[in-house]
Amino acid sequence: MTKKTTEDTTEKPRWRKWVKIYIEQSLRGTMMEEFPDPAERFVWFGFLLLAGDSPFEGKIAVTPTMGYSDEQLASMLKCEPRLITSAKAKMVRYEKIIVLDNNVIRIVNWKVYQSDWDRKKALRKIKAYRDRRTPSKTPTKSPSKTLL
Repeated sequence: MTKKTTEDTTEKPRWRKWVKIYIEQSLRGTMMEEFPDPAERFVWFGFLLLAGDSPFEGKIAVTPTMGYSDEQLASMLKCEPRLITSAKAKMVRYEKIIVLDNNVIRIVNWKVYQSDWDRKKALRKIKAYRDRRTPSKTPTKSPSKTLL
């Protein structure tokens, strides 16, 4: 496996409650060809979940500069370390992950595929700001006309 150097570690910690999984690609796309073994597919989905649970955007790591060993990953995903090792090698080969220094794993294109939350969060902030700045649109009572 080719290792890359550790990337910028100035990001702020964050956790997600969910991750997107593309159904078509997962069921009928290259996923089935790249990971014919269902156990290896499980490891890929497990890595997506671990990256979503990580405080470091799209990375599987203990700290920004220290990843987990294959044995630790196997323990978290409740599988054999050899399965982690083989699945991880395929993920690198198919450019799904990059293994950085100290076994920090970065999911390739994480921000592209998991970006909706951030995009919608920004839109929610803009809407809240505009709502605060816009005067109330509730109709005001006009004086009633009385008959004389």
